[in-house]
Amino acid sequence: MMLPSLVVVLAGSSSTPQRRRLDVLFEVLSRTHGGPSFISRSDLLLLRAAAARRFEAAPREGEEARFTDACEWVMSQLDDPHASFLPPERAEALSSRYHGQLDLGVRTTHEPLESRAKGGWRALRLPPRKAQPQAVRTIVSAVAERSPAALAGLRVGDEVLEVAGKALAASGGPEADALLQAEENERVPMLVRRAGCRAPIHLSLRCALLPPPSVSSRTVRLPARAAASAAPGQPGGRSEGGGHAAVLRIHHFGAGTAAELCSELRKLRARVDGSGSGGGGAGEPVRGGDSGSDGAGALDLPLDLRAVLFDLRDNDGGLLSASVASARSLLPRGAHVLSLQKRRRGSLRTVRSFRRRWYHRASPLGSCRRGGGRPALPDGTAGGALGSGSFGCGVPVIVLVNQQQTASAAEIFAAALAHAGNALVLGTQTFGKGTSQAFVHLPGGHGLTFTVYSLAAGAASASHPLNDGVAPHVRWQWWSAVSTATAAADREIALAADAALRATSCSAAA
Repeated sequence: MMLPSLVVVLAGSSSTPQRRRLDVLFEVLSRTHGGPSFISRSDLLLLRAAAARRFEAAPREGEEARFTDACEWVMSQLDDPHASFLPPERAEALSSRYHGQLDLGVRTTHEPLESRAKGGWRALRLPPRKAQPQAVRTIVSAVAERSPAALAGLRVGDEVLEVAGKALAASGGPEADALLQAEENERVPMLVRRAGCRAPIHLSLRCALLPPPSVSSRTVRLPARAAASAAPGQPGGRSEGGGHAAVLRIHHFGAGTAAELCSELRKLRARVDGSGSGGGGAGEPVRGGDSGSDGAGALDLPLDLRAVLFDLRDNDGGLLSASVASARSLLPRGAHVLSLQKRRRGSLRTVRSFRRRWYHRASPLGSCRRGGGRPALPDGTAGGALGSGSFGCGVPVIVLVNQQQTASAAEIFAAALAHAGNALVLGTQTFGKGTSQAFVHLPGGHGLTFTVYSLAAGAASASHPLNDGVAPHVRWQWWSAVSTATAAADREIALAADAALRATSCSAAA
């Protein structure tokens, strides 16, 4: 984009707060991640002067309207389809979706405080008194996982006696809830009574951003199929159960996604290790080393685990850092996760690469590795190799995607597992966004989003630009709704996963 030559005059006659905020907008554009992707620095200076002229020429009434109009016009001139100037309410909603809201992570219920009269006092009839507010007991009903309350040691069933030095026995419910509100990083002292403990317990909770849940899990039963023959060339034997598959659905990539994913995999590993049975193959019970500390959760896993499915359907992305962190934990050491590229002198050049280093912690199931080579696609097309990756414990890895709905950070995760971990991608071609945007808060609550990098994946380097999307190894046109875990949706996932496993085994045999 080229603009007519203009004299850059930054110190105009007007020095209103809105004009200074407009200058801050351009400072953010020029300094964030090296600047926008689709405009040069010289053109950005010209755009800054044009925006100042537009701001000064606008009608004087309504300073905030002049500022908003100038900012929206600036973002429209960046030749960036993803650039936008967000009002405070939209900026707050976007930040809350991925980073969360300030919360202690505790929910309480309020029970009436029972009378503790003794002996003859119980039969004594006293004259009625003036109505008093009913005293209540504040009981912890829920504690969010990995929240400040959980980290401080608060448990469900604890009775809260004091918050910030104020007793709650005589307080009403709304007043008690108000005491549990705090500012970021503020310490909230709490005194609780726990069953089985003689003395009250002192806790200190530090208020922090609590991301909304982004990962859920369940199991599906795979359809039965003929047992594999004991020797090559012999006909298949009896019909056997198809086993089960664990489905880990990632709804979006937020600040807590990597930790949630690790937690779900730890529960999966604990249940599998807790079977006490040997195994290691795709059709046998799975064993491993360290079992997780928590075996409870949404997963109710049987012993015959045949595959782990990462469901990225209808996942429109999220935080790049969360996607990279989630993929790193699942890949072997040295694996290439993602490359960030900028256009320099007419061509894209890599400015940063993300890899799984030795100091990055692996997932509880180990790393997704290549298994038995890379067989060609069943139909012989030049679409790459059919994924045969599996965890170190022998369980195959399948990534579920869908057309025009799996995008952005979800494509980063899918491409990393497909190229570096050789996981099998099942579904339809993904959206193909291929760029990363910066999200910046401005003074006054407004927000900016604009493209800063192009994205590329690959087994060892940036060999596959993500603007083409992620192509599936096995195509499957989804027909059931993704958003609800119904019996029909689970049945389709089971059929699709079984078809993918069959394609892998047939290709390997060929």
